[in-house]
Amino acid sequence: MLRIVYPSGFREEIAASAPDTMSVHAYGHDGHEIFSLNAHGKGAARQLKSVLDQIRSHGATVKSEAGAGDTRIEAMPQPGVPAAVVATADLGNLPALRESLLQLDQGGHLAPATMRHWLEAAESRQALHQLETAFQCGVAALERGRLPHLRLRIKDDTSDKQMAARITFDNGKQADGVAMILRLARNYLKLLEDAWK
Repeated sequence: MLRIVYPSGFREEIAASAPDTMSVHAYGHDGHEIFSLNAHGKGAARQLKSVLDQIRSHGATVKSEAGAGDTRIEAMPQPGVPAAVVATADLGNLPALRESLLQLDQGGHLAPATMRHWLEAAESRQALHQLETAFQCGVAALERGRLPHLRLRIKDDTSDKQMAARITFDNGKQADGVAMILRLARNYLKLLEDAWK
């Protein structure tokens, strides 16, 4: 199983459920499931195995403090094989892994599908005035779209805008902060969808 862990502790777990199907389960920092989906792509199980093998080959053994504060990609443990982790910031030094992750995401349009589900979860929490969870789901959507292997090479001020959304949220204007982060995530989703047409 592949796990993408965001700095907030929110995460996605991706597994092959059939030769051409991946299942994705997303969880909050408290372990409660936020959404699940199935994505179909030719050879998905084979592509996922390639990614997991490369992470185990290049990654570090997971320790409880590994990568805290950074988005990381983990190959979950198997009998006799420990978990391994690669920080997304290190993907630039691992071109084969970066390419395998891109093929996995593109094959089943996994990245846009998970971004849409994170956004839907954020919007539903926003409607229920669960603003902390809405904000974190919006951040997860944005971070998913900004993973380096997706190759959206644009020059923008997203990091500054994300920080502004966080500051706005933390300074008591939670509804405004949520609206800001959702707008950023929607923009990244549109960029990704346009790039993958």
